[in-house]
Amino acid sequence: MDRRTFCYSMLAVPAALSAKNVAAAAKQSAIWDHTRRMQFVLEDPLDHPFYWWPRTLLSYPITFHLPADLDSLTLTQTNSTEPVPFQFSDVVRENGTLKSATLNFYSDLPSGARREFILSAAKSPAAFKPQVREYSDGNTIVLDSGEIQIRIPASQSVHGTAPGPILQCARGGKWFGSSVLEIENDTVTEIISTRVEHGPLFITYEIAYRTAGGSRFVARVQCNAGQDFVRLVEDMEAMRPGVHGKITADWSDLGITHRQAPNHPFPLPDKILDYDDYNWERIDDPWRSRDIQFGASLAPYPTVFPAGQVPFLLGAFETWTALHIGTFANFWNQQSGDAVGVFIDKVGEWQDHEY
Repeated sequence: MDRRTFCYSMLAVPAALSAKNVAAAAKQSAIWDHTRRMQFVLEDPLDHPFYWWPRTLLSYPITFHLPADLDSLTLTQTNSTEPVPFQFSDVVRENGTLKSATLNFYSDLPSGARREFILSAAKSPAAFKPQVREYSDGNTIVLDSGEIQIRIPASQSVHGTAPGPILQCARGGKWFGSSVLEIENDTVTEIISTRVEHGPLFITYEIAYRTAGGSRFVARVQCNAGQDFVRLVEDMEAMRPGVHGKITADWSDLGITHRQAPNHPFPLPDKILDYDDYNWERIDDPWRSRDIQFGASLAPYPTVFPAGQVPFLLGAFETWTALHIGTFANFWNQQSGDAVGVFIDKVGEWQDHEY
């Protein structure tokens, strides 16, 4: 989806339910039993043109009550003889016996549609070519989804500034951005990057930062085939009490001119306009005085924010009118059309221990 379509759709239609978030919300496991067959059904009974789901990586946890060989399973879609590419992750074994795993595969769901998939044992399951790739480049590892390339740090000793977990991004051409990780009153001494998941649909790396003061920060980066974004999950459980850190991403070489987030640009008009008729906020616009009288989260809002900080934050929830905290933000260059965005794709997994 291009930037114009994304911004316009977020203004024209209220936040719609996500098939991925529905799957994430229902964490109960499916059961592999004596039938040696499982059915997964996606259905949209509303049949409303505003509700449809694009190609999405779906994840279903499975508990195995009977032994199974993951390499001997196949996934097919009803009314089709073609096997569906899939990948297992989070595999748990006890004394060599498979106990649980998560099934991952792609599907879309148009308005009013139904999709039915069958997981079953097969004598000769299909082999799928990897749709994601990786390669080493100096002290970095490049992950390529086919739509976007990212550069992450390889394992290394750190002398000086520590590189951030996502260093740069590209779309088949020029690389953009840079990032650093800083721990307050501490120094990062080592980075250990470990590939923890790999297969035809995605690659996941765990990037662990160790500090001289004994803290440990872990970033989990997942690159999914055919998607133009990557997932970043942070684990700060091993940070020492009272220690604070930050990841600073510099996108100055992207030439960003504008910004956008939920309920922005503010005030929203009372009717849907053409894209170019919206009063899009420039990246350096001050916080508008009219926003201040409606803002409830942090009062009073400053007019100008320090060190390039924009006037909204990522978070799972804010009471109406939700001007300051939102689940996404995106930024773009009006001249080139290049854009970068950040969003929470699984709100149920957002845990900062402060809410």
